Amino acid sequence: MNMTTRLTNRWVRLPLTLVLILLSAFCFLDYLDWAFVYSGRLGLADRIETQMAGNRSLFFFFLFVGLEILCATVVGMAWEPPLLGSAPLRFVARYGTALALSLLVTGIVTAAAVALLLGTS
Repeated sequence: MNMTTRLTNRWVRLPLTLVLILLSAFCFLDYLDWAFVYSGRLGLADRIETQMAGNRSLFFFFLFVGLEILCATVVGMAWEPPLLGSAPLRFVARYGTALALSLLVTGIVTAAAVALLLGTS
């Protein structure tokens, strides 16, 4: 059984997608946290902590982008290509829609996590 056949199985793809979405939401929240730390420390004398916060915010941002692209690939592989004219147009429609759906669900999970965190404080 090759990798494509395994990823077309719904019971493998669904938990993998959910884990990727949760990790993406976590990375986005960490990115926001470090970006706020970085922006809050601008102008202060401690340049090492400022640089560290900037580097960590970039790390979590790129990790978020990578996880979202991976999630969109997993979701897009499960769909049939739409019946459009050219192959590049079908590719963009298939994976563009998958990326938009992945970002939407990650945004919903992130908003729910923020609401839960603010509700418990």
